[in-house]
Amino acid sequence: MALPFRGLAYSLAEVEQKTLEFRKEMTTPIPIAEDASEFEKFRARAYETAMKVPVKSIELYLDLRGGIEDHVLGMEKLLPDLDPQERRVFTLVLDLNETLVYSDWEPEIGLKTFKRPGVDAFLQRMSTLYEVVVYSDQLQKDVEDVVKRIDQTGRIHKLSRPATKYRKGIHFRDLSRLNRNPARVLYISAHALESCLQPENCLDIKPWKLETNDTELRDLSPFLESLDVVRPADLREVVASYQGKDVVKEFYERCKQVQRAIEEQKQQQQKKRESKWWRIFP
Repeated sequence: MALPFRGLAYSLAEVEQKTLEFRKEMTTPIPIAEDASEFEKFRARAYETAMKVPVKSIELYLDLRGGIEDHVLGMEKLLPDLDPQERRVFTLVLDLNETLVYSDWEPEIGLKTFKRPGVDAFLQRMSTLYEVVVYSDQLQKDVEDVVKRIDQTGRIHKLSRPATKYRKGIHFRDLSRLNRNPARVLYISAHALESCLQPENCLDIKPWKLETNDTELRDLSPFLESLDVVRPADLREVVASYQGKDVVKEFYERCKQVQRAIEEQKQQQQKKRESKWWRIFP
């Protein structure tokens, strides 16, 4: 996605990054020796107070510019209109880092990315059931490079940092700008409630940080497949019923309860049939 203000030398994310160290340094308290004179203490406090002024100015600029860019971007659709034949399709929005992959920055190498166990099969299967969107706060080039490695279908939409909404140092996903019916949108992330402006559409899963025995994506697949079969009128009602719970464990527990109810019903029907049969013989 192109920057909304082409005449500016740096994007909002770049300004944020370039000023980060300065803001940290200027807000770090100056150590004062216990035996310092009152004048030295006063001078240190005065310096700290003075240095907070440019920091506040930078933060004000970031917030104001973020609000302006949000307004401009808000007039744009993040996703193209759905084909009329696909209006009933659910949209599955997936976070990237610690959800589908694990990314780590190393100065000498750059961004190193590792695939979460089962991610290829997971995305291939979900792409046959859902409209899949990867929505990340990472830079556009990084997102495109990573998704290229894990998208075997070539059908996954990619949204990166310019498509997020910047507030108080956090790049939030804004599902309201997806150009989709919110009742048909599900956002899944290892940090869903912390990274999205629509908690009613969010489900948290376990974060992945290179654990070799991780099976979260494989275990999550039956839950998502069942949604495609049952096709609830509003996914937000499903989300509400799982809020605060481990999605995978809760889903399997509910499946067991349904299975037990079916078995009990079968047994009751069998007893009724046997009872009718024995009535033939007085």
